[in-house]
Amino acid sequence: MKTERKGISDVKLYEDMSHVEELPKGGDFMELNGTLIMGESQNYDMFLLVIAWRVGGGKKGRWMVDDVLMGLTTFAMTPQAVFFCKMVIMSPLIIH
Repeated sequence: MKTERKGISDVKLYEDMSHVEELPKGGDFMELNGTLIMGESQNYDMFLLVIAWRVGGGKKGRWMVDDVLMGLTTFAMTPQAVFFCKMVIMSPLIIH
């Protein structure tokens, strides 16, 4: 952010949008925003993972794109004994 401000809990969305424009030009970047919701029902564990990320930096950069927004939505429901094992296998690989 260009200006410092006091930490508050009622930040408006327009005040905390992307800060890509403030990055040095020509560098690779990745912004990530995600939510994980976990729960259980009738001896099953379940989770819903929703992620949006923005990557860029040029066709010759790490991500090989100028500026794109990508998304991922994953829902899984497994017997409680195997939940964490499957969660690791299904997790997306994110490289920075």
